[in-house]
Amino acid sequence: MLPETFRDRFFYVVAELTNTTGGVISRSVYWARCLSAVSVDSTKKLLWEKPATYDKIGESWIPLTVRVKNTGTVPSFMTQIDIAGVQRAFYATDNFTWLAVGETRDIAVSVWWGGPKDSALLTVSAWNAHLQLVKLF
Repeated sequence: MLPETFRDRFFYVVAELTNTTGGVISRSVYWARCLSAVSVDSTKKLLWEKPATYDKIGESWIPLTVRVKNTGTVPSFMTQIDIAGVQRAFYATDNFTWLAVGETRDIAVSVWWGGPKDSALLTVSAWNAHLQLVKLF
């Protein structure tokens, strides 16, 4: 149990299951304390409301595969992908994830384009890494 004075500090635990050669089979990241803002009633209500589904868009989804690699010297925490510069909706098989040093991960992404996609930029960021931008088309 964490002391009350540690409220609003970030703590995390990474649990990994590896095979006999050291390859990661499964990884889970846990936060040991939630922020005080989450304890506000209006925030709790918002977090528990039923989320909207993407089925309402009624258009076809285009599959993409994004390959992300941590080329840094420390693990990448809360690695996030996004698509900027265009109207779009998307979902991914993984996001806000942990990447070990040197780890590469392929992430399947489904995108609905709400208009021209010529200026679409893939953004990759993490709490402890600089924002990276890659032109998609």
